[in-house]
Amino acid sequence: MIYRILLIIGIFLVIISLIYIKKINKGEEERYNEIVGMYSDINEYRRYSTELMDNIESLVDSTIVKINNNSEKVKYIDIDDHEVEEKNKINLFNVSDKFNNNEDLTEKVLALNGIGLNNKEIAQKLGRGVREIDIILNMNENNKYVK
Repeated sequence: MIYRILLIIGIFLVIISLIYIKKINKGEEERYNEIVGMYSDINEYRRYSTELMDNIESLVDSTIVKINNNSEKVKYIDIDDHEVEEKNKINLFNVSDKFNNNEDLTEKVLALNGIGLNNKEIAQKLGRGVREIDIILNMNENNKYVK
């Protein structure tokens, strides 16, 4: 008699264990499906952001080409904030070559800054570091007040 009671209790515990395991598996499967959904969303966002960055880059490049083609003269401003002279058209956007002359680099940085590019964009176009561009712009701004 005691064996039958123990057998029934054992079978009952096995059934309860199987139900509990099934419940845990269902929860894990739901979490797995949620993670798979997040992964697909992340891939979709990555694809959209890559397309957006490509579109922005092509827009910036086309704008620079238009500016380069349409601008005939570049105005330079003296330290005392008055116009010094107008120079003939300079190809500011030929950035594939490295610059040996720091004055030439400074002029190009100032011109690109003058058309509204930020420091990161200028650094990318000129193949230089963002910090270097920051320094050049800060030095030029400080030189305005020296004279």
